Amino acid sequence: MNRSLRVIIKWSEGSSLPIRISPCSTGAELNRLVQLSLGSAHKLYLIHKGVRVDPEKSLESQGVQMDAEITIVKQTKEEIIDDLQRKVLIQSQIKALFMESLRIHDMQMNMHDTQLVLQQQSIFENPDDYYSSDDELDEQAHIVINAEKPTIPANQPLPKFWESHTEEEEVEEIDSFLNQFSTVEEASAFFSKEKWYGWSW
Repeated sequence: MNRSLRVIIKWSEGSSLPIRISPCSTGAELNRLVQLSLGSAHKLYLIHKGVRVDPEKSLESQGVQMDAEITIVKQTKEEIIDDLQRKVLIQSQIKALFMESLRIHDMQMNMHDTQLVLQQQSIFENPDDYYSSDDELDEQAHIVINAEKPTIPANQPLPKFWESHTEEEEVEEIDSFLNQFSTVEEASAFFSKEKWYGWSW
């Protein structure tokens, strides 16, 4: 049988709100439930017996029992400003990491292209090192394309392979893509794991 824990949420105005929740739920889960119930967009702190409820631990492990009173403390203006500044700093660091990842990718692509050019040049200068017979060399050197020439010139526009965007739209799409990361570590792990074609916006 599932256990249910009733806690009394109180705030400074003197109002109270009973909420039922599992004792195994974490402080963060209770916090989200309170914010949903109150429709509050502000960050809230939950205080139980003078101690802030740990968001990572279960309510039961923190001594929250049936009909326990938990007081709501709203985030102060100074904390809101600090939080916003911290988020701006994190986003700027993520953007810098993103640009550095693109730079490294360009370097890798340039190295790859250079290796291909050197390889083709080596094959051209030393064909005997790559082909065992003249027939094989001839097969590799000549590609026959069977394509019939159109008798009537095409009058249809070429298909669009991608939509054109303004510079403002591209910046907005990139920012929207980067906003999915909440920490620099999370962004770093993504850019290290995914290839450039896995970055979509």
